[in-house]
Amino acid sequence: MATSEDEDPFDFGGEGNAALDTIDASLHDEGWATHYTTRRGLRTWFAVAEKRWADSDTVDDYTNDVCARDALELALGRSHGALHDRLAALIARADQEFLASTKPDTDRLLEGFLRIDAEDGWWWRRIPSDGAVIEELRASR
Repeated sequence: MATSEDEDPFDFGGEGNAALDTIDASLHDEGWATHYTTRRGLRTWFAVAEKRWADSDTVDDYTNDVCARDALELALGRSHGALHDRLAALIARADQEFLASTKPDTDRLLEGFLRIDAEDGWWWRRIPSDGAVIEELRASR
């Protein structure tokens, strides 16, 4: 996500950041890592969507980063009003980039690395179009 150096696209202002802190605390109470924050999840999801993993990461790195989208879905469901609208817009933007940089996992290659259930998000049914991760997935067949 290209921005000027002084601008933080994931700063939601005092009230919005406080609401996100409350959402993050609820995620931590449910077992999400204490270092996880929704703002960090947004940064991770944009990085995944922009293919920053394409040349160097492993399947484990990729799946760990895709977990950020799970937490974002939970945060989105717990947000309201203007915060919800802004989160939804940011997530939708990254989702579109993710869709453009991945392809459907028609051979269910990711399932060789983790269990993917019917209720899991659509993002778990997509794999990179190219790069080291897809090579590792293909080699594991």
